[in-house]
Amino acid sequence: MKNKNRDLNAKRMLSPLCLVFAFIAILVTTGCNNNNNSNEKTTIINIEPETILNGTIPDSPDLVECMEATDENTNEKYYLALHHIKGFEYEKGYRYRLKVIITQGDSRLDIPTENFKLIEILSKIKIQTDE
Repeated sequence: MKNKNRDLNAKRMLSPLCLVFAFIAILVTTGCNNNNNSNEKTTIINIEPETILNGTIPDSPDLVECMEATDENTNEKYYLALHHIKGFEYEKGYRYRLKVIITQGDSRLDIPTENFKLIEILSKIKIQTDE
């Protein structure tokens, strides 16, 4: 009879202890995922081999030489100044496929504040022109 009571008491103590450990495990795993920033996404973009002139500076009549990029997942177009992708050096005449991180800046501003950072050049293909 004493063994049954001892086993029953051990089970009663073990149950709350398991709950505490499970709660701690949940906190630890969710706390480690803070790097998954909601204003940041990783995507693949394609860069055209020729630049275009675009008015990317708000309230300015000046045109800026830009790379034309397209997001493979959303087909969204980006017109990026030549040195806008951190860690990437653009060379005319090549079509690029890049893996990048796009971070959204301050959305209270009236201008797009996306920052691009190169993760990897997936391909760089020389394109023949008719010049």
